[in-house]
Amino acid sequence: MPTGYTARVTDETTLADFALSCARAFGALIELRDEPMDAPIPDVFEVSQYHRESLARAEAKLRKLETTTPEKADALLRSEYEAALKHYEKSAAENRAQRAMYERLLAKVQVWVAPTESHVGLKDFMIQQLQTTIEHDCYEPTPPKLQTAKEWLAESLKSARWSVDYHRKGWADDQARAAERTAWIRDLRKSLGM
Repeated sequence: MPTGYTARVTDETTLADFALSCARAFGALIELRDEPMDAPIPDVFEVSQYHRESLARAEAKLRKLETTTPEKADALLRSEYEAALKHYEKSAAENRAQRAMYERLLAKVQVWVAPTESHVGLKDFMIQQLQTTIEHDCYEPTPPKLQTAKEWLAESLKSARWSVDYHRKGWADDQARAAERTAWIRDLRKSLGM
């Protein structure tokens, strides 16, 4: 039986056609593996703008935090705390409702009598799935803690500096990866006389 790479091979299939098709399974083209086999392979791989844009936002946030007065820090932390408290209350209510829903269904499954011996495994599996979901997904979230302005600013600055470093490295890595992928496909095409 042919594979996804050999299914379209005919007497007219060239080495270049086959090589480019198979190249989709390798590093430079791995992101094309889920694309249709006849989707074009680019000559140049563009750099993702995610880290570049995120870096600009992170640097702006860091600059803002570095000039934040204690009064402004206090106002910002109270605003964040109020938002976090609302999120906590909403999440806690949703988790409690979800837990109750799963527990109601679990009670029904537990009293359900499997119609045959071969259905007992299904019942056990259903119970296990519900219990696992309750255990791992229906937790009581931790309420937010109100910090001092000094604590909040120190943590915010630390987080902003980490974000700047992370996105700066990500942007450099993305640029290098795009250049490597472009060189790889150019070298492949050159070796195939294209």
